Amino acid sequence: MHSVFAGYAGGTVPNPTYPRMGDHTEVVQVEFDPETISYEELLHHFFAWHSPHRAMPTQYRSVILVADEEQLAVAERVLDQYQRQSGGPMATVVEWLDTFYMAEDYHQKFYLQNRRDAVERLDAFYGSRRAWFGTQLSGQLNALVGGEITKEELLANVDRLQLNAEETQLALELVDLL
Repeated sequence: MHSVFAGYAGGTVPNPTYPRMGDHTEVVQVEFDPETISYEELLHHFFAWHSPHRAMPTQYRSVILVADEEQLAVAERVLDQYQRQSGGPMATVVEWLDTFYMAEDYHQKFYLQNRRDAVERLDAFYGSRRAWFGTQLSGQLNALVGGEITKEELLANVDRLQLNAEETQLALELVDLL
């Protein structure tokens, strides 16, 4: 994945914020390279990481927002597959994405932002918080701090992140720090 951003979508209220979401749902926008991971594989990760059976309020509902006909066909096929495997209906719905609104900075890379030492290094290196939110490196570091990957797994991924020499050095230093 190239980047992951927290945000709001699926509603009608313009420019939602966390305190004023209106009818939007908290979502993530995933930018990915289809040569590295397919859209279908991403959907399998989606179903593996959350409970698609529980009906939730609009803010937390399980939704797959699609951008084109190809994504729609894949999403509906994968959802149908999971429904048949589970033996019952799922709360997950597939809808068209209208507009994605990026969430406030404090929602981005949540786990990593709780590590002041790492944040200060990233801010100094990239120049601002917004500049590093979308990097593959920050996504990997957030996964490390959140307990989703190990240091060994992150180090094994460094070559695939397409970092320049300075970013690679920063990655190695931050892995040691975290």
